[in-house]
Amino acid sequence: MTLYDQFIKDVHENPKDHCKYVKLAVARHERDLKKDWKYKFDRDKADRVIKIVKTLKHTKGSFLGKPFDLQPFQAFWIAMVFGWVNKITGFRRFKKTYTEMARGGGKSEFMAAIMMYMNYFDKEGAPVGIIAATKWDQAKYVYDPIVAMCKAPGTCDTSATLCQCQCDAL
Repeated sequence: MTLYDQFIKDVHENPKDHCKYVKLAVARHERDLKKDWKYKFDRDKADRVIKIVKTLKHTKGSFLGKPFDLQPFQAFWIAMVFGWVNKITGFRRFKKTYTEMARGGGKSEFMAAIMMYMNYFDKEGAPVGIIAATKWDQAKYVYDPIVAMCKAPGTCDTSATLCQCQCDAL
């Protein structure tokens, strides 16, 4: 069972532990799986992103240097964003997301890992990742881990030249 399937199961088995928006997201996913329409859920694409993110390493705190041990809710988020694609074009269904987590929940490192994937492994021609914050100090909570992940030995072995060029520019 994948981590995101585990999360879906947990939402069903423990509904009181999840807010209404999480329950709605799970319900939409399950409903959309049954539809005959222009989108499909591509497990291979979702699993690829999860696999790559799990190879990246934390850049600070008590997890410094340790690979991401994604939690089921994080895997569900990744699967929903990257797994739902247009049947014809293969482009993602969801192009914008809004993510909210409690303070200290690891959102900055998680979003840095997602941006690393999108910039170096997504196979998009000219990716643009935007970090939105009201102040530069807040944006640096995501920006600094991206730089650190990019410069970490072994991070970008599959696209070393591209990553090194980007890191030099940072």
